[in-house]
Amino acid sequence: MTGLTFLAALLPSALLLIYFIKKDRFPEPTHLLVKTFLFGVVSVVPIVILENCILTAVLPLSGTALKPLLTAFVVAGFSEELFKFLILHFFCAKKRDFDEPMDAVVYGVVASLGFACLENVLYVMNGGMWVAVVRSITAVPAHAAMGALMGYFYAKQHFGEARRARLMSKALWVPILAHGIYDVFPMCISDGVVHPTEDVALTLILMSAWVAFIVWLFWSAVAISNEMRNTQSAR
Repeated sequence: MTGLTFLAALLPSALLLIYFIKKDRFPEPTHLLVKTFLFGVVSVVPIVILENCILTAVLPLSGTALKPLLTAFVVAGFSEELFKFLILHFFCAKKRDFDEPMDAVVYGVVASLGFACLENVLYVMNGGMWVAVVRSITAVPAHAAMGALMGYFYAKQHFGEARRARLMSKALWVPILAHGIYDVFPMCISDGVVHPTEDVALTLILMSAWVAFIVWLFWSAVAISNEMRNTQSAR
């Protein structure tokens, strides 16, 4: 892995971190942002352990359409979003500086990008510059967007007058659902359920839908950050 490739693996997370942190009118303490990011990085270890445990149960379904669905929504979606949620709920939300809705979005994005950054480096180490380019406009922005979704629903519950448990559950299952939808197309390819060279029309349709979903997902994250920024009153 060359220095240029390593930089290409880090750059997407760094740019997205800057973007979402700068959206906050009242930036969070640097030490809390750094700790949240590092928790996201370290979460890769328990996530991989959990994913491998679940994957063992899913392996007998290899070759069936059910395997990519379970891999996308349960193995990847549930495992990864669960640990991001735990960081947000048990670390970030307990801090005194976690005092307005925008904070939930910022910390949700930062925790997600901590995970995404290390995951991206590991993928790029094996795949090289082409993987870095593709993931810079797909996987990394998607992780940031899922963190924003998580933060949005968490903020609605944590700072809302009703403090409804339903919104708290949405902070977990909405990102899991989005993660699964994002992953299911690549999983269908890698598991051999869809063969790009044979199922050309189907592949083009699914790929178009996949790209459209990524665009919508990131657009939603930007809209969320703008909405939360507009709720920030002058101090």
